[in-house]
Amino acid sequence: MRATAIVALVLAVCLVIPASGAINPVLSYQGSLKDSSGAPFADGNYNFTFSIYDDSTGGIGLWSETQLLEVKNGLIHAYLGSVTVFDPQTFSISPLWLGIRLGNDPEFAPRHVIGSTVYSFIAGNALLLEGYEASHFADSQAVDFAVSKHNADTSAHHPMYIDATEIVSGTIAPERLPATAVDSSNINDGGISGVDLADSLISSSKLQAGAVAGIHLADGAVGSSKVTDGSLEGEDFQDSTITGVKIAAGAISAEHLSIAAFDGSSIVDGSLTEVDIADSTITGSKIAAGAISSTHLSGVAITGAQITDGTITGADISNASIGFNDIGPQQIAGYHIQDGSLTGTDIASNSVTGAQISDETITGNDIAINSIVDRHVGASSLTAAKLLDEPGLAETTGGILTSVGTTVVNWMNVTVSAPAAGYILVFMHGLAQLGGNEAAQIAISTTPTGFDHFGEARVSSPTGTSGGNFTISISYVIPVAAAGDVTVYGNVRASVLSGGVIDMSQGGLQAIYIRTGY
Repeated sequence: MRATAIVALVLAVCLVIPASGAINPVLSYQGSLKDSSGAPFADGNYNFTFSIYDDSTGGIGLWSETQLLEVKNGLIHAYLGSVTVFDPQTFSISPLWLGIRLGNDPEFAPRHVIGSTVYSFIAGNALLLEGYEASHFADSQAVDFAVSKHNADTSAHHPMYIDATEIVSGTIAPERLPATAVDSSNINDGGISGVDLADSLISSSKLQAGAVAGIHLADGAVGSSKVTDGSLEGEDFQDSTITGVKIAAGAISAEHLSIAAFDGSSIVDGSLTEVDIADSTITGSKIAAGAISSTHLSGVAITGAQITDGTITGADISNASIGFNDIGPQQIAGYHIQDGSLTGTDIASNSVTGAQISDETITGNDIAINSIVDRHVGASSLTAAKLLDEPGLAETTGGILTSVGTTVVNWMNVTVSAPAAGYILVFMHGLAQLGGNEAAQIAISTTPTGFDHFGEARVSSPTGTSGGNFTISISYVIPVAAAGDVTVYGNVRASVLSGGVIDMSQGGLQAIYIRTGY
């Protein structure tokens, strides 16, 4: 069951004035409480909260207290101020309103205006003179005694002993203070703020070195116009107190920085451009290995004049990073190219002409088998002067040999100087004069007594032959493993089947060197 209305019956000051004249400052309140049907509220004990306001709705709460009251037949009675004592100054304004709330329910509406009877509180002051009893006022002797006692009391309130808490802000004007009345010893730290100082009141001559710290300055209090050039040094700044946003573009020049003021960690990537760096300020000793990549260089930043001979090796050049337009005429010599570093795929068609090849710089080892075909050789481009001579034909003839028996006899020999591995093609011939049933043999060998090693030929005469001439010839190919001199021998003998010795005449030995790969 919820109360919906309360009607104030009586709101009065209970003035109980004993013989001493004191006033009991409580308000007697009676009210009628009804439920939603208009019937008296149920009997019982309930908490009621009473509040005094300076407005009928909203306003400022000037006083409040909660009491546990008995409800009997819908009636309540309370002495307001018996829990929370009234401040007499509460009733120094008019009008005032009383608000009432049951338990945690919303405050009843409307509030009750407090009638004039309550202002009997003010009448209570009539027993006093401005708050002082009659005994406070005495004759001149009593006044003189009180003044003397007051001046002797160091805890009393007089000009020599006024506590700071007893001085209201703004009550002492500058004209009330002598020029030397206040010095720094009379001012507590933090006792003076910006609003206490007139503009231009403090000049530099009145500040000791180090007297002003960061806590004494408001943000924005000191601008560049207040700082004399050269008046601030490094020791005047705390670490990290100056950030990038506090430095105007172009405000710092070289003379403002010590040699060790900046290192790489002080520079944000990309924050320095070429306009920030004076010519010749960055040398090779200031650039760490690998610190500069292609993204740091403009297209024309480095020319040949900036590169010391021998400072760029193959490891410094990325594959395909140099095109033919990057290399000027005659800038690359043979000593710049490692043996075997150029292959056919590295040389564009028609990129090398005869003018680019020095005489005798290309040998047979530089030309792969079948790499040169007839279309690579222009008309009349190869002359005898440009061809490497081979040993050619070596030959000799043999004199007349008579009475040759079965012992091997060297008849002829030639020496061939082979320039490389290859073959020697050898031809041998001779005329054998045979009698009846005689046989002659010839052989090509690499020793003067060799026979049946490389090649052999034999001719025999029939029985009854007398003084017949028989031609005998032989050819053979001798392999050559390496360059050097090779001697070829033409040897003869009578066959073991011959009926007698033989005679040899009109002999010849020829040898031709053939290079491997022809």
